[in-house]
Amino acid sequence: TATLISEKKIFVCRNCKDILKEFSLYRWDETSQEDKVIKENDHAMDDMRYFVNNVLAPKMLRNIYRNGGENND
Repeated sequence: TATLISEKKIFVCRNCKDILKEFSLYRWDETSQEDKVIKENDHAMDDMRYFVNNVLAPKMLRNIYRNGGENND
């Protein structure tokens, strides 16, 4: 999700106040040996992740397949 936002392939509307608020509250557990999110203030972030994984990712994979291995979105 962060990669798609940084590559300007997904935008967050300023009306999506919960997502914008949670971007600043989202935290990683620095004591963990693996990438692990601290499960607080993350409901909107979970929604965003589900959207990317279930809606955008399948579409992007179809485009990659159709374009011979390149995603032109």
